[in-house]
Amino acid sequence: MPQPQKKHRRREDSADAEDSTTTVEVSLLQSINNKLAILELLHQDIKELKTSLEFSQSQIETLEKENNGLQTKITMLTSKVNNLTSENNQMKETILDLQCRSMRDNFIFLGIPETTQGNPEETIKEFMHSTLKLLMKTVKTI
Repeated sequence: MPQPQKKHRRREDSADAEDSTTTVEVSLLQSINNKLAILELLHQDIKELKTSLEFSQSQIETLEKENNGLQTKITMLTSKVNNLTSENNQMKETILDLQCRSMRDNFIFLGIPETTQGNPEETIKEFMHSTLKLLMKTVKTI
């Protein structure tokens, strides 16, 4: 009767082996499920990063366009300022020239006593004749 014990023992060994294999398989499946869940989370994070990157890229393109437009405007405004500066300098020179031309024929006489009576032109002619010793003929033509 030793043989029936062996059969019974083999069945127990076989059942233990199956339980052990099943336990390993369950553990392996749980490990795979955990890793799959982590992969799903990583996949979601990558999707969010991709969306964020696309948004950032869109903003960069918009800012580049605005920057190019502003650089063009700055170039135009700089050119206008340079033209206006040049024109302003020319006008200043013209004004100075006109002032000098208008003052060229003006005389300034010092030392003539101020009076409220009489003709100022005659007073100056008299001063030119008496003090500057110009001939009356010359003074009358001025």
